[in-house]
Amino acid sequence: TLKDKEYTSELSSYMIAKVDDTLIHDACIVDENTKLLDAIEQSMEFKTSTIIVKKENGQYGIITDSLLKVKVLLAGRDLSIPVKDIAIFPLLTVNNDDYLFEALTLLIKKNIKRIGVTNSRGEMIGILEQINILSHFANHTYVVDSKIKKAPAIQGAFFITLMLSIQFINRSHYSYFSKTELSRHTQLIPNFWG
Repeated sequence: TLKDKEYTSELSSYMIAKVDDTLIHDACIVDENTKLLDAIEQSMEFKTSTIIVKKENGQYGIITDSLLKVKVLLAGRDLSIPVKDIAIFPLLTVNNDDYLFEALTLLIKKNIKRIGVTNSRGEMIGILEQINILSHFANHTYVVDSKIKKAPAIQGAFFITLMLSIQFINRSHYSYFSKTELSRHTQLIPNFWG
């Protein structure tokens, strides 16, 4: 029917959203031998708390604000050390043409908040944060809500997981789902995420 075709089309738009469709933050990229203090100053110019470290072999690593707290402040290290001494390698990346739901899946599986974004030539173009993906989907929660209620079980599991993640943005979005709806879809989540 026409209604089924419209539903399938709306559902497909969520499944085919690309990384390029959401906010990608400019990357503060420094050479692996850059002094930590210089890298922090550069990151402040970019207005970011994330520093991307590039090795001579082209591999990327990452330094986050929480990593600075643990590996530098709490350890009492000097700010003149090279960034390669504390960076985490390799930086997980997605391509800017990858599906947005795949990026979210990777972030959830690895329990991380941000991921590098590369172009088709493998060049680092920015950082994608979990909060931006969730915000992208949260801007359309009224559509997601209707999709969950109408979705077959496996698609519903995806959207329930998405809504549960979005609760960190706005805790009221999924509160009115019935226990039956939540139960039916959430029992498939472990199989859905692999």
